[in-house]
Amino acid sequence: RLRMELVRLWKLLFIGNKMTVIYDSMDVTELNAQIMYQKTEKLKLYLNGKYSFFSPLNQAHVWNTPALDITFGGIYDLANKILVRADIFYIGERKAKIFENTEEAQLENDNTYSITQKGFLDFNLGFEYRYSPTLSGFVNFNNVISQRYLLYYQYPAQGINILGGVTFRF
Repeated sequence: RLRMELVRLWKLLFIGNKMTVIYDSMDVTELNAQIMYQKTEKLKLYLNGKYSFFSPLNQAHVWNTPALDITFGGIYDLANKILVRADIFYIGERKAKIFENTEEAQLENDNTYSITQKGFLDFNLGFEYRYSPTLSGFVNFNNVISQRYLLYYQYPAQGINILGGVTFRF
């Protein structure tokens, strides 16, 4: 019993989180919508939505690709030099192909297994300081609420992460 658990743990840690490339042909139909609101030059709000219908030729599903993707965000110009950006996005359920039978696994027609990954909500916040029309600096805070979710099967998202940089326009 202990040996079986150790083998399962070994597979989970070192073998289970692998990816392979699968090629297939498919038909894709997408419904896209975008609404933008701009009160003045200082405030811009937007809502983007996309719903995709996939028809793969040989695979049971389009792996790791959500059908639903929604983003709500905005940009606020504080003082013609400081921009604040925020966005909330939702990524819908995705199917992941897995290589072993687990409690959550579903048997597919081709005798392989899949798992349904839950959708997730995330929040990002960014600040930009425009020193001049050609030079600016920025800092972005991603996954601000440190949401725990899987980007891909057994590939968890990082907690809050910070990215900063300088932009130069010429």
